Amino acid sequence: MLISRIDRQPARREPLVLAVFSFRHDAHLVPGLLANIAPLVHGHVAWEDCDAETALSSEPMRRNLLLAEARRLGARWILAVDPDERFEDRFAARLPEMLALGEGNLWHFNLCEMFSPRAWRSDGVWGGKSQMLLFPAAAIGAELSVPLHAGWVAEGDGFMQRAAGVNLYHLRMATPTRRRARRALYAAADPERQFQRIGYDYLDDERGMVLTPIPEGRGFSPAFVEDHGLWAVDPGMVGTPVPDPLEARLAYVAQAAAKAGQAAAFHAMQDLCAASPADDDLPHVAASLALTAGLLPEVEALTGAMLARDGADLHARMLRARARLRAGQSAGAAEDIASLARALPDCALVADLSADLARPGADFTAPFAQWRRWVAGAAECCEGTGVATAEIAVIVLGFRAQPELAEAVASLLAQDAAAEIVVVNSGGGAPEAVLAAHLDRIRLIAVEEPLRVGAARNIGIDAARAPIIAFLAGDCTAAPGWVSGRLARHRAGAATVSTPVLAMPGAGLVARAANRLKYWVRSPTTPLAEVSHFGRSYPRWLFAEVGAFPPGLQVAEDDALNRLADTVAAPPVWAPEIGTRHRDPARLWQLLADHRARGERRASHPPFRAMAGKADATARLAADMAARLRGGWRAVDSDPALSPPARWAMKLVQWLAARADRSGVAAALNRLAISDAALARASGDPAAALAMLRAAVAGDTESWRKALALGRAEARAGNTTAAETELRRAQALAPGSQEPLAALLALVAAEQGGAAALDAAERAALAAPRSRFHWQLASDAARDAGQPARALAHARRALCLAPDLAAVHQMLASLHGAAAEGKMAAFRSLASTRLQASAARHRAR
Repeated sequence: MLISRIDRQPARREPLVLAVFSFRHDAHLVPGLLANIAPLVHGHVAWEDCDAETALSSEPMRRNLLLAEARRLGARWILAVDPDERFEDRFAARLPEMLALGEGNLWHFNLCEMFSPRAWRSDGVWGGKSQMLLFPAAAIGAELSVPLHAGWVAEGDGFMQRAAGVNLYHLRMATPTRRRARRALYAAADPERQFQRIGYDYLDDERGMVLTPIPEGRGFSPAFVEDHGLWAVDPGMVGTPVPDPLEARLAYVAQAAAKAGQAAAFHAMQDLCAASPADDDLPHVAASLALTAGLLPEVEALTGAMLARDGADLHARMLRARARLRAGQSAGAAEDIASLARALPDCALVADLSADLARPGADFTAPFAQWRRWVAGAAECCEGTGVATAEIAVIVLGFRAQPELAEAVASLLAQDAAAEIVVVNSGGGAPEAVLAAHLDRIRLIAVEEPLRVGAARNIGIDAARAPIIAFLAGDCTAAPGWVSGRLARHRAGAATVSTPVLAMPGAGLVARAANRLKYWVRSPTTPLAEVSHFGRSYPRWLFAEVGAFPPGLQVAEDDALNRLADTVAAPPVWAPEIGTRHRDPARLWQLLADHRARGERRASHPPFRAMAGKADATARLAADMAARLRGGWRAVDSDPALSPPARWAMKLVQWLAARADRSGVAAALNRLAISDAALARASGDPAAALAMLRAAVAGDTESWRKALALGRAEARAGNTTAAETELRRAQALAPGSQEPLAALLALVAAEQGGAAALDAAERAALAAPRSRFHWQLASDAARDAGQPARALAHARRALCLAPDLAAVHQMLASLHGAAAEGKMAAFRSLASTRLQASAARHRAR
């Protein structure tokens, strides 16, 4: 039965927003739901399902009726919700801004599955859950038909998917009894796991669980009172629950591991190992997950058993060497690395392990020091006699030896805790002269060629000893407590620590206005929900897991690495007490020039790049810049020390800066559109196409796809040196992308032979170790070079990264078959077949 009600009329020019939901066993939760959404909606449409004759009524039928009624009532926006869900209270303040961005957006909410009345589960698949629940009526198209776990909009083409940054708290999972019932219900209703690829066994599996309390300021109302009810039909009325099959468990392991849930994935993988003890590949996946999760005794036990079974197992020995290095077991690690060196002479992977083993006493001034792998031309290292031995290393990034570099280093030397200071200056200049007063207490690496920031960061990581790595730009200084504050956070368990950006002491009105505009999402007073987690420090082991900063990017190299870091480590910890002071332009004309230049650089990266050449680019750019400006104005308004005239003046400065920023982005987007058009016209006559591609790359130096296209065209034209240059540039811009590496390896193999291609493949995999494509390519290169044991090791590394992909299992089946290991070939072939069938079922939904 449909129930609809309009509680209040929208104000003038305000769109009508209606909530839609259905209820049955959870009818007693509806009053709390209505109170929760009252500030958000003008009314609701509900379906009372209490008289249904079946245990589970049709979800598509209910939803189609709700949507049709909401449209009949004139809803412009629809908010979908369930009686056992609550939006955080701050959604009411956020909603007008979301609606103001227009009806071309579908809004997703963070789904927090409550495992207690005050905390939700945040590891693995739990922390990455989101649901699209706010959408314009215009998005309703074809009728919904998928029986379970489908979205509210059948087709989202033409709409932008946006994150609301708002939590939705799901209360049904808050007790073990309801968790078990939910698993049993879905396991009975979907016995073939047709509607959820990862299955349902994980729903009540608490192993590896991480709980996150509701943060201050992000609660919901009215308060929830636990009644310990089931809130759902008895699962026995639906059918007999069946456990997840192999393919569903592998899919769960892969998804959990991709979302920093390696501990939970490890336990699920252990179950599969126990169920199939003769399968020698599965323990590799379990050990790799344990290593990433920091379960080092488990890695030791698993790899020990694997090596007892096969002492020539290269992948098991690499896993154990990495675990022992991370645990500080130098003697054991040395034994494993020596064994690997005998089996794999001149291997970049072994050289990297050896460098980590030798790090405590490494000579960074040596001609073949590890950091030199990031440098093509002249570079030298000057080692001061007073460089601190410390728990944290700070990499100071200089460019052309700017005078401010000395102030940056001095601020670190003045800290209340010691830090190992490594200065990486590129682009020449006279860094020794600028830093003359500090040379005895720093390690200075001077690179003649100009480097992008990612490459400079990577040099610093390689040239430091400490187990924690932080970075300080040469135009910044560290506020008091910068080093000790980071150490305290890391010692308390933080994996990465993000920090705010402050104005310089004594900064004038223009500089302070700039600071609040650029860093309103990184201010000590920024609400946690709006914080942008940059300025991070990292544990060294994390780089072994996620690789290097992209060395070719002009900007956003830290964003690229942080995205990977957040898939293997706990979420970053925000430390508002740790201030980095940034020097902003003091004069208005300098500020406007700076912001225009920043806008031009930003245009090459999300979210702006996608706007190039689009009809709605101007409107989308205006909306984005308006949102940034509003943030800057809020930051100004939140400062009680400012007088009204100062606030007005700072907001005016910010408005002008935002205009300059927008102008820079618009100009660069125009160049990108011209470059895109040149790429599109690159066909037909080879010479003309090559000229077009060169023009496209010249107009867009940040696009790895254009560099790749040019590299391929140069190769077809017989320009192998130019081709290799462009392919390596594409790889430097996107180290984890498969296509540039595949093209580069084909070129290297043809020109230099299989051994060179294998070396290039392994170096690329080392720089982007989360890319299973790279390990597959390295495995192919090793196989082609006649090294089957090496090929097997790399294929197993690919399996650890993608245990749910049929192609990886089939690759291993082929390698096992070639080695006359029939049993293992059969295991992998069977897994591949089952995964292919599962994928086909889900495609057919």
